[in-house]
Amino acid sequence: MEIIPAIIPRTPRDIRAVGDVIPHRPLTLHIDYVGKRYGGQQGGEFLPTHDMLTTGVSYEAHIMDMDKGRLLTHFLEIGVSRVIFQYEAFSEIHEIEELVHTAHLSGVEVGVALLIETPLSAVERLIPTIDFIQLMSIGEIGAQGRSFDDRVLDRIRAARAAHTLPISVDGGITPERVAVLKEAGADRLVIGSAIVKQPDPSVAFKKFLSVLQ
Repeated sequence: MEIIPAIIPRTPRDIRAVGDVIPHRPLTLHIDYVGKRYGGQQGGEFLPTHDMLTTGVSYEAHIMDMDKGRLLTHFLEIGVSRVIFQYEAFSEIHEIEELVHTAHLSGVEVGVALLIETPLSAVERLIPTIDFIQLMSIGEIGAQGRSFDDRVLDRIRAARAAHTLPISVDGGITPERVAVLKEAGADRLVIGSAIVKQPDPSVAFKKFLSVLQ
């Protein structure tokens, strides 16, 4: 199981702070770009540049904003290894398919994230073309620190029974939730405040790793 710290960047320092203080390698960091649809990037639009990234760390970008094509181009240019499109930010499924194709041409992994109220069947058509699925485990997205929603456990089990794609889970995860998420079939845990908002993110990250052993 992969533990992936998540940040909603407001300043260049936010991008470097987590990657620089967590020495564990390999390490993937999750960049949330919330945009206007889900509350906006507080303090105005902020997009990281390549020089802000930590050497030796991989990055994945979760695109929730409406301006998805521009954002995909930017994140591909700075060298992310994964992109995640928020399903509900699209009006037509063919729009997702087009951007998935574009991302794959650049050699990155592509996932689609679903809000907890969205049926898994919504992405059935996309399963053959994407590399993983991300299930949101909070009732409302757009900010860190929201409570874990237990409904996601049945969704993980259903997704695991339906296909073999890796399953990423994002939102409200604490060390106490790791075992049940692993049992349900999750492969990756995207963790925000329980790591990046702690006094020492490195210690918090190690705590998550310890419960996997």
